[in-house]
Amino acid sequence: MNSGCAIYHHYDPYYGKIVDAETKQPLEGGVVLFYYVTYLYLSPGGPVTRYLDAQEVVSDKNGEFMIPALNAFAFRPLSTFREKPYINIFKPRYGCYPGVWSTSSLVPNAALHTDKYMTVEMRELKDRSERIANTRCSPVSIPENSMKKFIEIMNSERIDLGLQPTHVKEYR
Repeated sequence: MNSGCAIYHHYDPYYGKIVDAETKQPLEGGVVLFYYVTYLYLSPGGPVTRYLDAQEVVSDKNGEFMIPALNAFAFRPLSTFREKPYINIFKPRYGCYPGVWSTSSLVPNAALHTDKYMTVEMRELKDRSERIANTRCSPVSIPENSMKKFIEIMNSERIDLGLQPTHVKEYR
């Protein structure tokens, strides 16, 4: 909703499950990051996207996760909210969503239908080179303090591979 300078939007809760693409078994310990942005369409250089908020959770022993509802309020003149959040998922030994080794029940713009349960299938990465390539899948334009679990779990994979832990800004 756009009401001049102050804008408000309610995001419903999101539910889902992460599973192994081959075995369909649940994957515990995948970090799920939802992040929310606003758009300013009336700028001389074209639309401007600005970070608003983020929520992250870790999948449980059944591979399930729940992102709670969010009431977002911002003072951003002439801006509007993106209707659905962006989504990133990382699971050690499985890599990233979105990515070439995963599929999901998301609609094409990487957003969930609020009345649907999301299932993400992730393929286990077969070798060290695939795993290394998937330790650089962090979303851009999100403050590191808003994605602490994402960075922590991604760095656990880097350490397991014999790589140094990294900060997100180092590989953007």
